[in-house]
Amino acid sequence: MVAVAGVALVVGFFGEKFFGLPGSVALGFYLLSYLAGGYDVARAALTALFRGKFDIDLPPFSWALLKRHVVEC
Repeated sequence: MVAVAGVALVVGFFGEKFFGLPGSVALGFYLLSYLAGGYDVARAALTALFRGKFDIDLPPFSWALLKRHVVEC
């Protein structure tokens, strides 16, 4: 998933800046990069949370959710 995130980020950035990719398409690549990059952390954190364990992936995952909520408000 890391490779997918990296490729999507590179395609979105360079496609928009140098190859005339529309902003909405570049945004799609950025969102794909964001989702692919956070998939493994979210899966591990939620699995540990549902088992009632504190895992090392839980703090970054919860911070990302909190940051997303604070930015939207």
